[in-house]
Amino acid sequence: MAALAAPRLGPRHWIYLDEAQTHEVHAQVEPRPGEAILLTTEFPRASRDAADVVQDVRRVTEEAELQAALGELEDRLRLSGSYYRANASDLQWAPLGITPRAVDLRALELPIPGAPRADARMGFHHFHNPNGTDRLLVTMPRFDVPGLERQILAELEFEFPRVDVGTLSIVHPRLAGPTLRSALVKEHVVLPQKGFGKLVEAVDYAKAFGDSWIESAKEMWRGAAARMLSPRPTEPLPTYQKPKRPDRVAQIEEALGHAKVLGLRAKYLQGDEGKRAVANGEHAIRRLIQAKRRMLDHTSAYDLAMLESSLLLESALRNEVWSLFDEEATKLLRFVTGYAG
Repeated sequence: MAALAAPRLGPRHWIYLDEAQTHEVHAQVEPRPGEAILLTTEFPRASRDAADVVQDVRRVTEEAELQAALGELEDRLRLSGSYYRANASDLQWAPLGITPRAVDLRALELPIPGAPRADARMGFHHFHNPNGTDRLLVTMPRFDVPGLERQILAELEFEFPRVDVGTLSIVHPRLAGPTLRSALVKEHVVLPQKGFGKLVEAVDYAKAFGDSWIESAKEMWRGAAARMLSPRPTEPLPTYQKPKRPDRVAQIEEALGHAKVLGLRAKYLQGDEGKRAVANGEHAIRRLIQAKRRMLDHTSAYDLAMLESSLLLESALRNEVWSLFDEEATKLLRFVTGYAG
Protein backbone atom coordinates (compact mmCIF):
# COMPACT_ATOMS: atom_id res chain seq x y z
CA MET A 1 0.00 0.00 0.00
CA ALA A 2 1.47 3.37 -1.02
CA ALA A 3 2.16 5.85 1.76
CA LEU A 4 0.10 9.00 1.83
CA ALA A 5 1.89 12.06 0.51
CA ALA A 6 2.96 14.63 3.03
CA PRO A 7 0.75 17.74 3.09
CA ARG A 8 2.07 20.70 1.10
CA LEU A 9 1.14 23.16 3.84
CA GLY A 10 2.86 23.37 7.20
CA PRO A 11 1.26 24.37 10.51
CA ARG A 12 0.36 28.05 10.85
CA HIS A 13 -1.76 30.01 13.28
CA TRP A 14 -3.31 33.48 12.98
CA ILE A 15 -5.39 35.33 15.55
CA TYR A 16 -7.99 38.04 14.85
CA LEU A 17 -9.49 40.39 17.42
CA ASP A 18 -12.02 43.16 17.02
CA GLU A 19 -11.25 46.67 18.21
CA ALA A 20 -13.60 46.39 21.20
CA GLN A 21 -11.91 43.08 22.15
CA THR A 22 -15.21 41.18 22.28
CA HIS A 23 -14.74 38.72 19.38
CA GLU A 24 -11.71 36.46 19.01
CA VAL A 25 -11.06 34.31 15.94
CA HIS A 26 -8.29 31.75 15.39
CA ALA A 27 -7.36 30.39 11.96
CA GLN A 28 -5.04 27.38 12.16
CA VAL A 29 -3.53 25.25 9.41
CA GLU A 30 -3.32 21.68 10.63
CA PRO A 31 -1.35 19.24 8.43
CA ARG A 32 -2.86 15.77 8.24
CA PRO A 33 -1.80 12.67 6.31
CA GLY A 34 -2.06 13.54 2.64
CA GLU A 35 -3.78 16.90 3.18
CA ALA A 36 -4.19 19.89 5.47
CA ILE A 37 -7.19 21.64 6.97
CA LEU A 38 -7.93 25.21 7.95
CA LEU A 39 -9.63 25.17 11.34
CA THR A 40 -11.43 28.40 12.21
CA THR A 41 -12.43 28.87 15.85
CA GLU A 42 -14.32 31.89 17.15
CA PHE A 43 -15.78 32.82 20.51
CA PRO A 44 -16.71 35.85 22.63
CA ARG A 45 -13.40 36.86 24.16
CA ALA A 46 -14.68 37.26 27.73
CA SER A 47 -16.18 33.76 27.75
CA ARG A 48 -14.53 30.73 29.30
CA ASP A 49 -17.49 28.51 28.31
CA ALA A 50 -16.66 25.84 25.74
CA ALA A 51 -20.32 25.93 24.60
CA ASP A 52 -19.72 29.42 23.16
CA VAL A 53 -17.12 28.18 20.67
CA VAL A 54 -18.00 28.12 16.96
CA GLN A 55 -15.75 26.09 14.68
CA ASP A 56 -15.48 25.53 10.94
CA VAL A 57 -13.22 23.11 9.08
CA ARG A 58 -12.13 23.58 5.46
CA ARG A 59 -9.81 21.32 3.49
CA VAL A 60 -6.90 23.19 1.91
CA THR A 61 -4.27 21.41 -0.16
CA GLU A 62 -2.46 24.28 -1.89
CA GLU A 63 -1.24 27.71 -0.84
CA ALA A 64 -3.72 29.30 -3.25
CA GLU A 65 -6.62 27.52 -1.54
CA LEU A 66 -5.38 28.63 1.85
CA GLN A 67 -5.05 32.26 0.76
CA ALA A 68 -8.54 32.19 -0.77
CA ALA A 69 -10.02 30.81 2.45
CA LEU A 70 -8.19 33.39 4.57
CA GLY A 71 -9.32 36.12 2.17
CA GLU A 72 -12.96 35.10 2.62
CA LEU A 73 -12.58 35.07 6.40
CA GLU A 74 -10.88 38.47 6.49
CA ASP A 75 -13.44 40.01 4.11
CA ARG A 76 -16.20 38.83 6.45
CA LEU A 77 -14.41 40.25 9.49
CA ARG A 78 -13.94 43.62 7.74
CA LEU A 79 -17.67 43.69 7.09
CA SER A 80 -18.28 42.97 10.78
CA GLY A 81 -16.17 45.86 12.10
CA SER A 82 -12.59 46.93 12.84
CA TYR A 83 -10.33 43.92 13.34
CA TYR A 84 -6.65 43.30 13.98
CA ARG A 85 -4.57 40.29 12.94
CA ALA A 86 -1.47 38.73 14.46
CA ASN A 87 0.60 35.65 13.85
CA ALA A 88 0.42 33.52 17.00
CA SER A 89 4.19 33.11 16.93
CA ASP A 90 4.95 36.80 17.53
CA LEU A 91 1.65 38.56 18.36
CA GLN A 92 2.55 41.63 16.32
CA TRP A 93 -0.90 43.13 15.72
CA ALA A 94 -1.82 44.92 12.49
CA PRO A 95 -5.21 46.30 11.40
CA LEU A 96 -7.09 44.44 8.70
CA GLY A 97 -8.24 47.70 7.18
CA ILE A 98 -11.74 48.65 6.13
CA THR A 99 -13.96 47.66 3.25
CA PRO A 100 -16.06 50.03 1.13
CA ARG A 101 -18.83 47.43 1.12
CA ALA A 102 -21.48 47.14 3.80
CA VAL A 103 -24.07 44.61 4.87
CA ASP A 104 -27.53 45.57 6.04
CA LEU A 105 -28.11 43.67 9.28
CA ARG A 106 -31.44 45.33 10.03
CA ALA A 107 -34.13 42.88 11.07
CA LEU A 108 -37.87 43.04 11.60
CA GLU A 109 -38.28 42.49 15.35
CA LEU A 110 -41.44 41.21 17.00
CA PRO A 111 -42.14 40.65 20.72
CA ILE A 112 -42.27 37.05 21.89
CA PRO A 113 -45.61 36.34 23.61
CA GLY A 114 -45.27 34.80 27.05
CA ALA A 115 -41.50 35.27 27.17
CA PRO A 116 -39.82 35.45 30.61
CA ARG A 117 -38.52 38.93 29.73
CA ALA A 118 -40.78 41.70 28.46
CA ASP A 119 -38.08 43.01 26.10
CA ALA A 120 -37.50 39.65 24.39
CA ARG A 121 -37.69 39.92 20.60
CA MET A 122 -37.58 37.54 17.66
CA GLY A 123 -35.70 38.91 14.64
CA PHE A 124 -36.40 38.17 10.96
CA HIS A 125 -34.07 38.66 7.98
CA HIS A 126 -35.94 37.92 4.75
CA PHE A 127 -34.04 36.99 1.57
CA HIS A 128 -35.96 36.63 -1.70
CA ASN A 129 -34.91 34.66 -4.76
CA PRO A 130 -37.10 35.40 -7.81
CA ASN A 131 -36.02 32.09 -9.35
CA GLY A 132 -36.49 29.80 -6.36
CA THR A 133 -37.46 29.47 -2.72
CA ASP A 134 -37.02 32.25 -0.18
CA ARG A 135 -34.93 32.16 2.98
CA LEU A 136 -35.87 33.59 6.36
CA LEU A 137 -33.13 33.90 8.98
CA VAL A 138 -34.66 33.94 12.46
CA THR A 139 -32.96 34.92 15.72
CA MET A 140 -34.54 34.11 19.06
CA PRO A 141 -33.23 34.40 22.63
CA ARG A 142 -32.65 31.23 24.60
CA PHE A 143 -34.29 31.38 27.99
CA ASP A 144 -32.67 28.18 29.30
CA VAL A 145 -29.20 29.70 29.78
CA PRO A 146 -29.54 31.59 33.09
CA GLY A 147 -27.75 34.91 33.33
CA LEU A 148 -26.43 34.84 29.75
CA GLU A 149 -27.61 36.48 26.53
CA ARG A 150 -27.55 33.64 24.03
CA GLN A 151 -29.55 33.28 20.82
CA ILE A 152 -30.69 30.62 18.40
CA LEU A 153 -30.07 31.30 14.72
CA ALA A 154 -32.45 29.37 12.46
CA GLU A 155 -33.22 29.34 8.75
CA LEU A 156 -36.53 28.67 7.00
CA GLU A 157 -36.57 27.70 3.33
CA PHE A 158 -40.04 28.22 1.84
CA GLU A 159 -42.21 29.47 -0.99
CA PHE A 160 -43.52 32.87 0.05
CA PRO A 161 -45.53 33.14 2.27
CA ARG A 162 -45.94 29.42 3.20
CA VAL A 163 -43.43 29.10 6.03
CA ASP A 164 -45.74 26.52 7.62
CA VAL A 165 -44.63 23.94 5.05
CA GLY A 166 -41.06 25.17 4.59
CA THR A 167 -37.91 23.47 5.84
CA LEU A 168 -36.73 24.70 9.24
CA SER A 169 -33.09 24.15 10.18
CA ILE A 170 -30.95 25.39 13.05
CA VAL A 171 -27.86 27.23 11.82
CA HIS A 172 -26.52 27.37 15.38
CA PRO A 173 -28.29 26.62 18.68
CA ARG A 174 -26.38 28.95 21.02
CA LEU A 175 -24.67 32.17 19.96
CA ALA A 176 -23.36 35.02 22.07
CA GLY A 177 -23.60 38.58 20.74
CA PRO A 178 -20.24 38.72 18.90
CA THR A 179 -20.57 35.26 17.34
CA LEU A 180 -24.22 35.91 16.40
CA ARG A 181 -23.18 39.03 14.51
CA SER A 182 -20.40 37.08 12.80
CA ALA A 183 -22.80 34.31 11.77
CA LEU A 184 -25.33 36.83 10.44
CA VAL A 185 -22.66 38.65 8.43
CA LYS A 186 -21.58 35.31 6.95
CA GLU A 187 -25.15 34.52 5.86
CA HIS A 188 -25.57 38.05 4.46
CA VAL A 189 -22.47 37.46 2.32
CA VAL A 190 -23.28 33.92 1.16
CA LEU A 191 -26.98 34.31 0.30
CA PRO A 192 -26.52 37.17 -2.23
CA GLN A 193 -23.85 35.05 -3.93
CA LYS A 194 -26.60 32.46 -4.45
CA GLY A 195 -28.99 34.93 -6.07
CA PHE A 196 -30.89 36.20 -3.02
CA GLY A 197 -31.72 39.83 -2.30
CA LYS A 198 -32.67 41.07 1.16
CA LEU A 199 -36.10 42.61 1.68
CA VAL A 200 -36.13 45.33 4.31
CA GLU A 201 -38.24 48.30 3.22
CA ALA A 202 -41.87 48.30 2.04
CA VAL A 203 -40.67 49.17 -1.44
CA ASP A 204 -38.56 45.99 -1.50
CA TYR A 205 -41.63 43.85 -0.74
CA ALA A 206 -43.83 45.70 -3.23
CA LYS A 207 -41.25 45.17 -5.95
CA ALA A 208 -40.98 41.45 -5.14
CA PHE A 209 -44.64 40.58 -4.44
CA GLY A 210 -46.83 43.47 -5.62
CA ASP A 211 -48.79 46.11 -3.73
CA SER A 212 -50.83 43.59 -1.73
CA TRP A 213 -47.74 42.12 -0.09
CA ILE A 214 -48.38 43.19 3.50
CA GLU A 215 -51.04 40.63 4.47
CA SER A 216 -48.98 37.81 3.00
CA ALA A 217 -45.87 39.06 4.83
CA LYS A 218 -47.78 39.21 8.13
CA GLU A 219 -48.88 35.62 7.53
CA MET A 220 -45.23 34.69 6.93
CA TRP A 221 -43.96 36.35 10.12
CA ARG A 222 -46.74 34.87 12.26
CA GLY A 223 -46.12 31.42 10.82
CA ALA A 224 -42.36 31.65 11.35
CA ALA A 225 -42.82 32.73 14.97
CA ALA A 226 -45.26 29.87 15.58
CA ARG A 227 -42.82 27.33 14.18
CA MET A 228 -39.97 28.65 16.33
CA LEU A 229 -42.09 28.59 19.49
CA SER A 230 -43.95 25.31 19.00
CA PRO A 231 -42.56 22.03 20.39
CA ARG A 232 -40.90 19.92 17.72
CA PRO A 233 -40.60 16.39 19.15
CA THR A 234 -39.33 15.05 15.81
CA GLU A 235 -36.92 17.98 15.38
CA PRO A 236 -35.13 18.36 18.73
CA LEU A 237 -33.12 21.52 19.13
CA PRO A 238 -29.45 20.69 18.68
CA THR A 239 -27.37 21.22 21.80
CA TYR A 240 -23.67 21.80 22.02
CA GLN A 241 -21.66 18.60 22.41
CA LYS A 242 -18.46 19.10 24.34
CA PRO A 243 -15.40 17.81 22.52
CA LYS A 244 -14.17 14.53 23.90
CA ARG A 245 -11.67 14.80 26.74
CA PRO A 246 -8.29 13.76 25.28
CA ASP A 247 -6.72 10.50 26.46
CA ARG A 248 -3.46 12.26 27.41
CA VAL A 249 -4.92 14.57 30.08
CA ALA A 250 -3.49 12.55 32.98
CA GLN A 251 -0.06 12.46 31.30
CA ILE A 252 -0.05 16.21 30.83
CA GLU A 253 -1.21 16.90 34.37
CA GLU A 254 1.70 14.78 35.59
CA ALA A 255 4.11 16.49 33.18
CA LEU A 256 3.10 19.94 34.43
CA GLY A 257 4.36 18.94 37.88
CA HIS A 258 7.65 17.56 36.56
CA ALA A 259 10.86 19.02 37.97
CA LYS A 260 11.96 20.25 34.52
CA VAL A 261 8.78 22.30 34.09
CA LEU A 262 8.85 23.62 37.64
CA GLY A 263 12.47 24.59 37.09
CA LEU A 264 11.57 26.67 34.03
CA ARG A 265 8.86 28.47 35.96
CA ALA A 266 11.19 29.21 38.85
CA LYS A 267 13.88 30.47 36.47
CA TYR A 268 11.82 32.72 34.22
CA LEU A 269 8.62 33.74 36.04
CA GLN A 270 8.45 36.51 38.60
CA GLY A 271 5.88 36.51 41.39
CA ASP A 272 2.40 35.56 40.19
CA GLU A 273 2.83 36.66 36.55
CA GLY A 274 2.43 33.08 35.33
CA LYS A 275 -0.80 32.57 37.29
CA ARG A 276 -2.20 35.87 36.01
CA ALA A 277 -1.34 35.00 32.42
CA VAL A 278 -3.01 31.59 32.70
CA ALA A 279 -6.11 33.16 34.24
CA ASN A 280 -6.35 35.64 31.34
CA GLY A 281 -5.97 33.01 28.61
CA GLU A 282 -3.93 32.26 25.52
CA HIS A 283 -3.26 35.87 24.43
CA ALA A 284 -1.93 36.89 27.83
CA ILE A 285 0.38 33.87 27.93
CA ARG A 286 1.79 34.55 24.47
CA ARG A 287 2.28 38.25 25.30
CA LEU A 288 4.14 37.36 28.50
CA ILE A 289 6.50 34.94 26.74
CA GLN A 290 7.05 37.34 23.85
CA ALA A 291 8.07 40.06 26.32
CA LYS A 292 10.60 37.68 27.87
CA ARG A 293 11.99 36.76 24.44
CA ARG A 294 12.73 40.43 23.82
CA MET A 295 14.57 40.71 27.14
CA LEU A 296 16.65 37.52 26.77
CA ASP A 297 19.05 36.28 24.09
CA HIS A 298 18.59 33.40 21.70
CA THR A 299 20.08 30.83 24.10
CA SER A 300 16.83 30.96 26.10
CA ALA A 301 14.57 30.39 23.08
CA TYR A 302 13.92 26.68 23.66
CA ASP A 303 13.34 27.11 27.39
CA LEU A 304 10.83 29.89 26.74
CA ALA A 305 9.04 27.81 24.13
CA MET A 306 8.60 24.98 26.63
CA LEU A 307 7.54 27.40 29.37
CA GLU A 308 4.95 28.86 26.99
CA SER A 309 3.72 25.37 26.13
CA SER A 310 3.29 24.49 29.81
CA LEU A 311 1.30 27.66 30.52
CA LEU A 312 -0.88 27.15 27.44
CA LEU A 313 -1.60 23.58 28.51
CA GLU A 314 -2.53 24.70 32.01
CA SER A 315 -4.94 27.22 30.47
CA ALA A 316 -6.32 24.63 28.02
CA LEU A 317 -6.96 22.16 30.85
CA ARG A 318 -8.66 24.79 32.97
CA ASN A 319 -10.96 25.95 30.16
CA GLU A 320 -11.27 22.62 28.28
CA VAL A 321 -9.92 24.10 25.05
CA TRP A 322 -8.96 20.75 23.59
CA SER A 323 -7.76 22.07 20.22
CA LEU A 324 -5.08 24.09 22.05
CA PHE A 325 -4.35 21.10 24.30
CA ASP A 326 -3.71 18.84 21.30
CA GLU A 327 -1.50 21.51 19.70
CA GLU A 328 0.81 21.76 22.73
CA ALA A 329 0.68 18.32 24.40
CA THR A 330 3.25 16.59 22.18
CA LYS A 331 5.79 19.39 22.67
CA LEU A 332 5.64 19.21 26.46
CA LEU A 333 5.72 15.42 26.67
CA ARG A 334 8.76 15.32 24.40
CA PHE A 335 10.48 17.95 26.61
CA VAL A 336 9.74 16.09 29.85
CA THR A 337 10.12 12.45 28.80
CA GLY A 338 12.03 12.56 25.53
CA TYR A 339 9.13 11.07 23.55
CA ALA A 340 5.64 12.20 22.53
CA GLY A 341 3.66 9.77 24.68
